[in-house]
Amino acid sequence: MSTNLFDLNGKIALITGASRGIGESVARTLAAQGAHVIVSSRKLDGCELVASSIRSAGGSAEAFACHIGEMDQIDAVWEHIAQKAWQAGHSGEQRCYQPLFWAGRRHRYGRLQ
Repeated sequence: MSTNLFDLNGKIALITGASRGIGESVARTLAAQGAHVIVSSRKLDGCELVASSIRSAGGSAEAFACHIGEMDQIDAVWEHIAQKAWQAGHSGEQRCYQPLFWAGRRHRYGRLQ
């Protein structure tokens, strides 16, 4: 499934709003470049359809329902990514999202405006 635009082999990509439209297109493109894509949206059914289609085309993808307006769901998806990166030995990915994760947690507890 990989093309030669750029190499994302060994990388994990979280795409929100990926069950349709632009998000779906981004998920398919990143998977085509070798990334393991986490297809995320509020409804798991739509995510699973896209993830299944990516896998059928030879890519690596999984579905994860997450409403980005709900901090507990954001915490859950970040925890899932951290666990997945840890299992695969991709400690570099953690550094990529860690600032966003902690900014979100500070916001949750009212320390950011």
